[in-house]
Formats: sequence, structure tokens, C-alpha cells
Amino acid sequence: MKVVNMVVNRDLETVSVVTRFYEALAEGDSEAIGALVADSFATDVVLHLPPGLPYGGTVSGAPKLASMFTAVAAAPPVVGPVGPRIIAHAGDESVVFAEVRFDWAGTGDSGLRASSTATEKWVFNDGLVSEIVAYYWDPAACPAPVRAERNA
Repeated sequence: MKVVNMVVNRDLETVSVVTRFYEALAEGDSEAIGALVADSFATDVVLHLPPGLPYGGTVSGAPKLASMFTAVAAAPPVVGPVGPRIIAHAGDESVVFAEVRFDWAGTGDSGLRASSTATEKWVFNDGLVSEIVAYYWDPAACPAPVRAERNA
């Protein structure tokens, strides 16, 4: 088994891209998100989300991701992760892992939320994001506020 040593270096451009993405998302800066996708994502980038989530599956292509991410930045979702922030990361020139903490928003007036985490693997080819794979701590628990409110 080959062991890969990951470097924690905030000066790496790959780490900077991931950090700027989450900072822009937290600030609701849809313009910065759009610019980051345009400048730092490959046109054929792929996002993999856990199939157990209400919106799980694969999203392909920079235009689709730009549309999705800018919409989330402009208006946080009624159902889904809100306020994601990096709490730890490690990476090198080709892969960055980011541990992300967020609240999972419910629906309706109660605003039920559950705190959760995910680890995301950002893959870079030729300096551009080519793939993002999200590993949620407990995908089944994320929609729990939605289910609880629906059954109340």
C-alpha cells in the first residue's frame, strides 16, 4: 500500500481555491463564486453528492455547477446545508481534503436545523478543479429536521 503524505500549506493555489470557495459561500458572494468557477474549474468538472441526500447524485459541467453554487450563495436553501465553513484541510497540488461544518436547514416556519460535517475531496488537474466528492458524516441524519417537521 502506498502512503501519500499530504502537505498542509495555506500558500498552495489548490488550498486557496477551496478556501476562497467556502469564504465566498459563507459571505453570500455569488459573484465571487461565479468568477471562481469560471477561473478555477475545468469545463467538464464533476460533483458527486451522497445518493442518500434529497439532492444527491452527480452534477457535471462548470456551467451547471456555477448556476447551482451561485444560487446557493445568493439565497441559502430552505432545505440543505447552510453556512458551510472549513474547520480543517490538507492538500497538495493535485488533491485537497476539506472538513466542512454546516447546519442542515429544515423547511417551513420553524427553521429546524441540525449541525453536521462533511469531508470533501477536491481533485485538481492542470491547476483546475476536475472533481469534487462529498462524504457526509451521516447523510441519513441531514434530512431529519425536514422529516421531523413533516411528521409534527
